[in-house]
Parts: sequence; structure tokens; C-alpha cells
Amino acid sequence: MSFSTASETASPTAADALGDFLRSRRAAVAPAERGIVRANHRRVPGVRRDILGLLDAMPDVASAMWSVAGPPIKT
Repeated sequence: MSFSTASETASPTAADALGDFLRSRRAAVAPAERGIVRANHRRVPGVRRDILGLLDAMPDVASAMWSVAGPPIKT
């Protein structure tokens, strides 16, 4: 059994548009702006998904991650 994200298997949907929007907003926020000390070099600009979830008071980390990447889909 393999897993893929919704964006890899589905045609563009409202969920894809939401993910695109959230990725762009996450990249626009510098960790230092939110008082987060950078411990190492990151390949992706912006704050981490789990930190974003905490800052935005999302109910759990999975919600923050799924909103950006889409939930894993069994194939």
C-alpha cells in the first residue's frame, strides 16, 4: 500500500486552492517575526507547518499539515 497526497492524485479543487494559498502565506511569514529562533537552515521559506498550526490555534498538527499538503490518500 502506498500513500500520496491529494494534490498528487486529484484534479484542481477548492482544497488545492486552499493549500496553495496557505503555502504562500506560510512562506511570507519569517520565523523571526513570530519570535521563533532559527536553529538550522531550512530548505523551505517561512514557518514550519506545526508551528503555523500552533500560531493559528488549529486543533492539531494534522489539521495544519493537511491544510497545506492535503491528507494522505490510500492507493
